[in-house]
Amino acid sequence: MAKMTNCKSCGKEIATSAKTCPHCGAKNKKPFYKAVWFWILVAIIVIAIAIGGSGGDDSSSGNVDASKSNTGGGNTSDTKVVEYQKVDVDELEDALENNAAAAKDTYYKKNLEITGKLGTIDSDLKYFSLMSTTDEFDLMGIQCFIKNEDTKESVKSLSKDQTIVVKGKITDVGEVLGYSLDIDEIIPQ
Repeated sequence: MAKMTNCKSCGKEIATSAKTCPHCGAKNKKPFYKAVWFWILVAIIVIAIAIGGSGGDDSSSGNVDASKSNTGGGNTSDTKVVEYQKVDVDELEDALENNAAAAKDTYYKKNLEITGKLGTIDSDLKYFSLMSTTDEFDLMGIQCFIKNEDTKESVKSLSKDQTIVVKGKITDVGEVLGYSLDIDEIIPQ
């Protein structure tokens, strides 16, 4: 015997599997919360919230810029200070010239504090080159990519051939194009 229910329109007894009431013709729909698609959607939302709730921690980079840390005297145990390895352009270029593969192993995705001479500044302020302070005919240099408005404003106040210190992360190392760096901070000397 089929399961029975009452029609929501006329109140007469009908089979739960009936799409319409045979007495009044009203549709016999299940409440949406009893539909399979509804529970699948709920499961997807719950999973997305669980994943998103545990996120926000960029542990893959392993570092957080100290300038972005909480300075209000509150709990700062969740922030990590970026430690920069101090080098100059000549050291980087020598390493690349001697062995590009070893230079990549040493510097790729590393946070560096690099001292050099300001070279060409892109007119769109997307990048500038950092050149050797000792080699007058430096052709390679380091391409430093500007990632925020504060850095753009800082670069506008600099002059070609000025000695500067750039803090950032090396994003590419190659024997032809040299090094690429995403800038965190610029310190004029």
